[in-house]
Amino acid sequence: MSDDGVIALAQSLQYNKTLESLYLYYNPDITSACAQSLAELLLFNNTLSLLSLHHTNIDTDGVMILMESLKTNNALQTLWLDKQHEEACSTLPYYEHIKDRLDFVVTRLLYGELVITALTGQILSNVESASPSITKQLFVSLASLLPRNQSLKTLSIINDLIGDNGVMTLAESLRNNVTLQCLDLHGNLSITSASTGSLAELLRYNGSLSTLSVFHTSIGTDGALALAHPLRSNEKLKFLELDKQHEHACHLSLPYYE
Repeated sequence: MSDDGVIALAQSLQYNKTLESLYLYYNPDITSACAQSLAELLLFNNTLSLLSLHHTNIDTDGVMILMESLKTNNALQTLWLDKQHEEACSTLPYYEHIKDRLDFVVTRLLYGELVITALTGQILSNVESASPSITKQLFVSLASLLPRNQSLKTLSIINDLIGDNGVMTLAESLRNNVTLQCLDLHGNLSITSASTGSLAELLRYNGSLSTLSVFHTSIGTDGALALAHPLRSNEKLKFLELDKQHEHACHLSLPYYE
C-alpha cells in the first residue's frame, strides 16, 4: 500500500464503529505524506485500539504528527512504531501519559541468534523475526528464556518460520510469563490444529497476553473452536485473530459467542 491508499483508507474509516485493528506494517511506500490523514483518523475514530506502522518509511516528523492525536484519543491502546522514533517521542511533554500505549519494534531480525541476545540481556520490549535462519535449537533456547524474561511485550514469528512443534514449545514456556502482551504467529502454514491444544492451555494459564494472531495458518475449524473455549474464563485476551472462514462455525457452535 502507498500513501494515496492510506489517505483514502483513513478517510473512509474516520466514523467506522466496528474496526478495532489496522495493520499497515511492512509497507515501504508509506511515508510521512499520509501521517496527517492517519492523525485525523485517530482524532475522529473511537473504536480503533491497535494501529501497526512499523517497517514503513514514516519519519520522525510524521510520528510527531501522530503523537499529537494521542493527547485526546483514549481508544487507541497500541501504536506500533519503529524503534528509531522512541527517543524523539520521549521528549514530548505528555510522553509519560501515552508511553504505555506505544510499542517500538526494535528490529526485523536477520539472524535468529539475535533473539537470544535480546532475551538474555532483557533489553528489548519487542522481538520480530522474519528470518529463515531460525532453527529448532533457537526455539529450545527461547523456551528456556521466556519464563523468566521480564521485558518482552511483543513476540512475532511470522511467514513460514514455525510449525506445530515450535508452537507447542513456545506455548509451554509462556504459560507463566507475566509481561508478554502480543504473540503474532500469522502466515505460518505449518501451524495446524495439532498445536491448538497447547495454545488453548496457554490462554487458560497466562494472565498477560492480550493479542494472539494465528490467521493465515492451516488451523482448521476444530482448532479454532478449541482456541475459543478458553475465552469463557480468559478476560485478558482482547484480540484472537483467526481466518475469516472460521467465523460462521464459531457463531453457530459457541453458545457464548455474542
